[in-house]
Amino acid sequence: MDDLKISHVKNKVIDDIITCLSNKFGREGPLTATSGKVLEYLGMTLDYMSKNKVKISMYKYLDKMLTELPTDMNGGQRHWQPTTCLTSIQGQRNCPRLLPSFSIT
Repeated sequence: MDDLKISHVKNKVIDDIITCLSNKFGREGPLTATSGKVLEYLGMTLDYMSKNKVKISMYKYLDKMLTELPTDMNGGQRHWQPTTCLTSIQGQRNCPRLLPSFSIT
């Protein structure tokens, strides 16, 4: 396991899940938990400030990415081709027939 997003109306349920995960996986390294109305998760900002709504944005992530990109990107082509398939929990392979590709020019 790596990054998890856990939500529940009762904080006790979340605390119990975190305790179970810590007992099972916390031996290898400490688990960290974050709570609040605005969270950073996998490059996304999850904003729960409005009742019954969540706003998802990636402005900070995109700004950081654009800042860190090399300035000498002057027309080179890059092709991405996924070479592995995802395996679901049941062990069934989920492989698209046509693999997507994109170019950056």
